Amino acid sequence: MLKYTITLFLIGLSFFGFGQQILSGKEHRGLDSLIKENVIKDYELIKSKAIQQVLAGDFFYVKMQNYISNSGSYHEYRLTEIQGRLLELNDVKRLLFVIRKDFKINSEVNALKFERMLGVLFPPFSISSITHYKKNDSWVFIRKNSFDEKNGFIVKIDKKGKIISIEEKDNIQD
Repeated sequence: MLKYTITLFLIGLSFFGFGQQILSGKEHRGLDSLIKENVIKDYELIKSKAIQQVLAGDFFYVKMQNYISNSGSYHEYRLTEIQGRLLELNDVKRLLFVIRKDFKINSEVNALKFERMLGVLFPPFSISSITHYKKNDSWVFIRKNSFDEKNGFIVKIDKKGKIISIEEKDNIQD
């Protein structure tokens, strides 16, 4: 069932550019055939203790490669399933939908768990740049540090450590 759902999602992504046009049944069948013949779809379950400790559900890497242009280009997606629907994790804010109900960043240990999960789903350019610290009612997760400019994620928490918001931020000030 999940394989079928992922396949439908990928076909839907292929039609994204055609959403403004109305196609006849014959045109849809022709386009379906073209996509099936020229697009390779692979997906892999992400098996990670770091994800299981912080997030609820199964997560997948999906790779869609277009062989029409012979350019070798492909698109990668990170997906999860929520209540029978697929959610693309193209923005760190979407993690709010899948954080385990019992997970809180109320200690350095849990901040490290969160940082490891980010490393799996949103890998940094350089491991040497990774760091985190608590600042007021937020945890700051630095992912890139170059030329005195820090980029990363700001995670706001309540008094018990429950995550309220997550945002990606450039030029983080200490």
